[in-house]
Amino acid sequence: EDDDDYEELIIKAKFFDLALRKFITKINSKEITNRIPKFTTNKDKNGNYIYEHTKEPLEVDYKDEVEYTIRIYNEGDLAGYAKQIKDDIPQGLEFIPNNNTNIKYRWTMLDKEGKVTTDVSKAASITTDYLSKEQEKNEKENLIEAFDNTKTSPDYRDVKVVFNVIEKNTYKGIITNTAQISDDSDKDGNPTEDKDSTPDNDEPKEDDIDVEHIKLTYFDLALRKFITAVNETQITNRVPKFKVDENGNYVYEHTKEPVEVENGNIVTYTLRIFNEGTKAGYAKEIKDDLPEGLEFLLENEINKEYRWVMLDKDGKETEDVSNAVSVKTDYLSKEQEKEENANLLKAFNKETMSEPDHKEVKIAFKVTEPNTSDRILINKAQISDDSDKDGNPVIDIDSTPDKWNEGEDDQDIEKVRVKYFDLALRKWVTEAIVIDNGKQTVTNTGHKAEDDPEAPVKVEVKESRLNKVVVKFRYKIRVENQGEIAGYATEISDYIPEGLKFVAADNPDWKEVNGKITTDKLKDTLLKPGERAEVEVLLTWINGKNNMGLKTNTAEISKDKNDSNTPDIDSTPNNKKPKEDDIDDAPVLLSVKTGAGDTIQYVLLTVGMLTIISSGVILIKKYVL
Repeated sequence: EDDDDYEELIIKAKFFDLALRKFITKINSKEITNRIPKFTTNKDKNGNYIYEHTKEPLEVDYKDEVEYTIRIYNEGDLAGYAKQIKDDIPQGLEFIPNNNTNIKYRWTMLDKEGKVTTDVSKAASITTDYLSKEQEKNEKENLIEAFDNTKTSPDYRDVKVVFNVIEKNTYKGIITNTAQISDDSDKDGNPTEDKDSTPDNDEPKEDDIDVEHIKLTYFDLALRKFITAVNETQITNRVPKFKVDENGNYVYEHTKEPVEVENGNIVTYTLRIFNEGTKAGYAKEIKDDLPEGLEFLLENEINKEYRWVMLDKDGKETEDVSNAVSVKTDYLSKEQEKEENANLLKAFNKETMSEPDHKEVKIAFKVTEPNTSDRILINKAQISDDSDKDGNPVIDIDSTPDKWNEGEDDQDIEKVRVKYFDLALRKWVTEAIVIDNGKQTVTNTGHKAEDDPEAPVKVEVKESRLNKVVVKFRYKIRVENQGEIAGYATEISDYIPEGLKFVAADNPDWKEVNGKITTDKLKDTLLKPGERAEVEVLLTWINGKNNMGLKTNTAEISKDKNDSNTPDIDSTPNNKKPKEDDIDDAPVLLSVKTGAGDTIQYVLLTVGMLTIISSGVILIKKYVL
């Protein structure tokens, strides 16, 4: 009938609904501000409000102190309390009972049976009643007010807890820490039922539980040193190639065979720093030693560009090259970045990166002739200081900076071998020439450069013809390059023995200077390794009965040169020192032949010195012409 009507009244029951969010707010003394949850009105598939905050694992180190904040929101219509909060202690974290934050927030340790314990090693979880009604110092201090549409975010209260990271940096897993509301109450402190959660039940889908993640990162820089130029010639076959071996070790394939260089060459080395670790950072300082034979070039443009400075034996900076034993540079440090992160070595991710991130510095040395016998110059380089991505000190997982420990990967060597220069001289008599009454007799000695010792060439002159006959000896002088560097014998000297004389007309390539004769005939003849060149000299006997006997003529390389100014490895030009290989002699022997008749007899005597060990007898052969 139309004389009555009705109105439907829907009575909506009020509900209690607390939610928990957990996030890291500090590592050691560093505040973390980018993980604070932001409330949104969006809901997940379980009907829970969504809080935006990253759950990407935060990088930490062994022995770091990590502070977590546990925030309790009230998403419901009824005010109430988070009477008790529980936090687990996962492997890798250790609760710190005497930490001021943990004391303030009234955390108590529980063993795996849920019983209170004071033994850290037995603690499996911790619990606190800090936000309970019973712990209020002021009325409603801990009360979390109801949420209504006039507010942009639910009301909340916080507790904090600090753990110590006890897992080593080599740990590759993620450490997950879980917190939950383990008991709650209404505004009067009475038990109440949460709309969508059951306290202390470890159900991850409920909104009264949350996790936070950390991962241990390790810092691991490696250094590789390799030659990239000699003078203007680029060296491209020594660049290290990264690979992972069958045991999972990181290795760099690049030859360490010495690069051949010459005295005076400018050798450019590249020092490449790789980041093999999972923590980003900087090679704050790099050091390079100064071995004998390599001279640091203070004014070299490369060395200036890369900020190398010299250090003396006490590690103090010096500008005196003679006092320098090493050099260092801060070129790759955070402090020297021209743009943000320009020098930062990114963490290595094997899943996305084909090789570790790397940065480089270069250094140039001049080769100076060493006194070492093997001529191998070994140059060492190492990382002498490093820092994390914020420029703070950091510990390398497998190396000690600024200390040379064999086998560590923050150091490397490179080798050069200084090529040697070696000219050798041999001298021998090729002809004996006798001229008598206009008749010239030339006798070929058959001697060779390799004869050692060389037998004396003997000429016998009849006594009656001593002042009438002319006797000459032709010598050959051979210069051979027995070294590895091309060069020149720019001057050869011949020391004429008493009893022989130099006749200029016989020797157009020679001149007499300061009691000896010299020739520069080979000054423009480049002798490459293994090549030879020869000159001749003709000396005349000074007639006289009293000028008989052995005459030993000596020749020597008195000047040499090469483009690198490398001294001869085993000889000093013009020093007249026997047994060096740039000097050699050739003997002749003159004697008087007695007997009747007017003819002159010429005798060539070759002495073959064959020592018979059993009898010690020396055999002599004569050839009479």
